[in-house]
Amino acid sequence: MVREIIQNSLDAGHMAGREQVKVCFSLEEVKTKDLPGIQEYKKAFYAAKETHKNHLENVRAQISRIEKSLEARTVKILNVRDNGIGLNSETMNSLLGDGTTSKNAKELAGSYGLGHFTAFPSSNLQFILYGGVMKDSTRTASAHTILASHETEDGVKGKDGFLIKGLRRKKVHNRYIFPGNGEIPSLVDAQLDIIEKEHGSGSVISITAFNDFLEDDEDFSVKAILATAAKHFSPAIHKRSLVVEVTGGKGSGTETLDAKRLGSVIRGNSKGRRSGEDKLSPLNAHNAYKTLVSGESERREVETSFGKITLYVRQSHQETTQINLFRSGMWITNKLPRNARGQYSDYNQFNALVLIDPPGEAFNLVRSSEGEKHLDVHPNRLTGEQRKRFNRFWTEVREKITESLHRSDAKEYSPPAFMLIPPEKEGPASSKRGRSPKTERIEPTVTLEEVPEIMSSGVISDSFADSSSGTNKSNGMSSRAGEDSGDNLSFNRGGRNADVLTAAKFDAERVRLVIHSNETLANAGVRLSLDNGADASCEKPVGDQFIPFEKSVLLDGEPLDESFYRGRGGGALELQIGAMEKDQTKTVALHLMNALPRDAVIKINVVSRDK
Repeated sequence: MVREIIQNSLDAGHMAGREQVKVCFSLEEVKTKDLPGIQEYKKAFYAAKETHKNHLENVRAQISRIEKSLEARTVKILNVRDNGIGLNSETMNSLLGDGTTSKNAKELAGSYGLGHFTAFPSSNLQFILYGGVMKDSTRTASAHTILASHETEDGVKGKDGFLIKGLRRKKVHNRYIFPGNGEIPSLVDAQLDIIEKEHGSGSVISITAFNDFLEDDEDFSVKAILATAAKHFSPAIHKRSLVVEVTGGKGSGTETLDAKRLGSVIRGNSKGRRSGEDKLSPLNAHNAYKTLVSGESERREVETSFGKITLYVRQSHQETTQINLFRSGMWITNKLPRNARGQYSDYNQFNALVLIDPPGEAFNLVRSSEGEKHLDVHPNRLTGEQRKRFNRFWTEVREKITESLHRSDAKEYSPPAFMLIPPEKEGPASSKRGRSPKTERIEPTVTLEEVPEIMSSGVISDSFADSSSGTNKSNGMSSRAGEDSGDNLSFNRGGRNADVLTAAKFDAERVRLVIHSNETLANAGVRLSLDNGADASCEKPVGDQFIPFEKSVLLDGEPLDESFYRGRGGGALELQIGAMEKDQTKTVALHLMNALPRDAVIKINVVSRDK
């Protein structure tokens, strides 16, 4: 909720030409009977409850919160004011309707500040007040509640209730007539007085029966607002184009989040956890902030074929490679098209920020590709030609980023000779559990010290298959056939161990493989597993775990499309590398979904999926 409100207010401030957008959150307590339209609200609520009395099981908690709030003498209200362009009758209709009032994409309801549906979960009454004042002092107000459809003496009513003066019944757009100057409820009018006095124009959203984001800690709302604003809007706050103020309840002072305080708030939350649907972890936000302010970062204004962007790049051997996209100073995603981590495997680890601001085609393409929560970008949201240009833009971004990077000292992964590890030879089946038989190694043609780029870190295990009966020989794992160890049974474990030689290098997050085939394979699959060191002779050995990796693998230096991966969810558990001729060699570079512990031992399993 906080993120969406600030984002809309930031857009509204830009439309108003503000050099600095100010968003103020303030808590107050009011008498429940003073809420505008509260009597009509009560009638609608109890009518809805009666209408659906036989189907209330799934909403008992919500009904309880509403009833407690209606019975309380006072309720809390969270007011959020901004200094944006404000609201008039037309834009209020756009805000509360479907947004089709405006023909200009830049003037959709969200661009006028406020947040709309995102605020409702924070109200125990599901009841939100709105107000706006324009530069010409025109004021407009309304309210919206979401309950349930219900029967009244006048017929069936819908689930939505609005505070309006009347209807333009023959109008599809600009349908509602809202209270204006001299007609606005006092709770909203008082907030508009503050806005007009301090800024001339702006908007307010008031969340009635505010529930502190359903947290037990009464001070949580203040902390959460500051932390969310700092995480998601660090570039805007850092360059002083955004200031956030939070005033608590009675006797509480005002806390200001500006460029001076930004670092301390982000650092103070860097070891916290993500909550709810938040896709930006506190640690990722902290690393992005370090890139933003570090003197070691390379900051460049970059001209692309689609407009100017700003890049920050900071090399870091201690951090996982991350690229974060900020649009209009707001964090959008760290999953950038054509810029998966696997496509930077030849470079040292780094942290980068891509900042895109209006105007320009790049800005328009990115904003149009965002989902409704502005937490991802995807070409499928664009038309055919736009999609092509969108993809070309991100290819250019990758090229611009690599100009600032240093290649890894292990970039050349084709040494004249490398350490070869043969697969385990499968012995005859036995009714007795035991360890896999030993296998002979092919001696490397050079010593380990002569090829540090191959085995400079990590440990490679040469134990691939348990030949004892009761275990699954075909998949090279030491768990029992048919047993599930977590989410690993998300693809067919079948196939036979291929006759290949492998060499590998890996660190906490990256793995590089050389695979040399001793036979002709119609289709080879590569899987990695974490050796847990369990003794397979025990009664119930713990199964080794497949290691998920990102769908951004480079095969012989080329990226692969979705059809090469097997497994469910965001990562993959097996890579299909296709056909291999006898004596053919292929190289694979991939990023792991999760970092490995320092003492990890991994197994490389290459299976033949010949039909």
